[in-house]
Amino acid sequence: MANVAVRSKGCSTCRRRRVKCDQHRPICMRCQKLDLACDGPRDFNFVVGKIVTSRRKQSSTTKPARPPQKRVDDHVQVYQSLTPKMTDVGTYICYTQKHLSTRGLFNLAMQDVSLGDLDALSTSPSSGRLFQKTALTFVLIFFGTQNKHSDIAAWGYTMYGKALEQLNQDLSEPGSCTRDEVIVSVVTLTLMECLAPTGAKHYLQHMLGLERLLELRGPGLYHSPHSLRIYKSIRHMILFASLRTGSPSILAKPEWKTFYRAECKDESEIIEQQLMEFLADCTVLMAERNALFTDTQRDNHLQQQRSDDIKLRALACLSSLDLWRRRWACDIRNTYLVTSAASFRQHPGPSWLHDLPSSLTLFEFLDDSAAPALMFHSSVLVYILRVLASLTPECTSDAMQQTFDHDLSQEPVSPDDLWTYTKEQFKAAEILAAWEVMRCLLYFMARRPDYLASQRSLLQLALTTIWTIHDETPEGLWMTQFLHTECSALIPKGLLLVDKYGHR
Repeated sequence: MANVAVRSKGCSTCRRRRVKCDQHRPICMRCQKLDLACDGPRDFNFVVGKIVTSRRKQSSTTKPARPPQKRVDDHVQVYQSLTPKMTDVGTYICYTQKHLSTRGLFNLAMQDVSLGDLDALSTSPSSGRLFQKTALTFVLIFFGTQNKHSDIAAWGYTMYGKALEQLNQDLSEPGSCTRDEVIVSVVTLTLMECLAPTGAKHYLQHMLGLERLLELRGPGLYHSPHSLRIYKSIRHMILFASLRTGSPSILAKPEWKTFYRAECKDESEIIEQQLMEFLADCTVLMAERNALFTDTQRDNHLQQQRSDDIKLRALACLSSLDLWRRRWACDIRNTYLVTSAASFRQHPGPSWLHDLPSSLTLFEFLDDSAAPALMFHSSVLVYILRVLASLTPECTSDAMQQTFDHDLSQEPVSPDDLWTYTKEQFKAAEILAAWEVMRCLLYFMARRPDYLASQRSLLQLALTTIWTIHDETPEGLWMTQFLHTECSALIPKGLLLVDKYGHR
């Protein structure tokens, strides 16, 4: 028995004061009398002695010692224990997140799910919560279809059936249909049908169901910050579905407008919400117009009154949108320059810049944030003009020629003048608005391609808006070809299928 380094076994306080410690336990009496902090005397360390055989004596039978060898297996085992293991499900999740916006719906929804939950669910499909099943369904089908792994996709379709089964069960229970988990699960399945559709009409069916759930829930119930971010992200999807089905959106109701306005955090969100409201009002106008055209009980006088009423409200919406545009343009940050194709090509960019028609004019923005707002505004303008064109009779070719010299987005027009516009004039104005959308898109693709991911929802809405524009000019033919060759990858497969059932 020995004290290591033959040091005093007294407490640290006595040793620091250089006085003899009585080594009383648990604390020494000296420190206790002086009311000093004491950690007690040090413990003894026991050293086990071992007699080492003399190296001078070598037995004749003793083999020469081998040089020490590293045990590779031990190193590999230690390395593997320290390296995080990536399961197959983890790979599918990472792949899906890589191909979607970091601020997108999927990543927002996945914040409440752990990899361990999905990994356990993959081995026991009958267990797990509803959203865990829908999330696993999404990543399996998306990864499987994108990479042509039919076995993984089939696994995802099996999970899809189990997710729908539990979803229907939850929807049948009173009060369950308005839970956040149910709504977020429907959002996830809708997003999956957008990116990896399982049927032509499934996306719209999910969207209509989602809108119905939101209507049942109402804006008055409590929304967590997490669910609120998701609800704000699905506005484009809700409006897209309403525009394609010709049904009025719940976002046009005053209570929903008030709800979303109150949740705007900065000026950019206020601008976005204002344009959302214009587009939501447009869905109401389109629904009333469709009902007018499908009414079999035709009373010419009554039909004309209804048509005039819809047209008046559409013109009022157009005037309000024009006023919004003028206020927006007063901000110097929203300044943009109209430049020629030759000047636009001077900056380095993608190869298609060299194919721009020489007569084409493009936009250069002082602030990148102005481009999304202008693109959204012009997309809304296209839909309003389509409603007006459908409610306006044909005209002569002379009147049509007058409109091509007039830009509704640039020059003020009085309501009386707009009332006298003909169908061809509104169609010409629609083409001009579509070109504004196109110029904003070209700016994104040439100058800020990194914006494409963060503005995915807006780009999809804008592209599907101008996808069917019929402009027979050389520039218009170039635009049609460009959209199909360079922009088709920006539109998800589900939205392309939906357009077969769209309402113009």
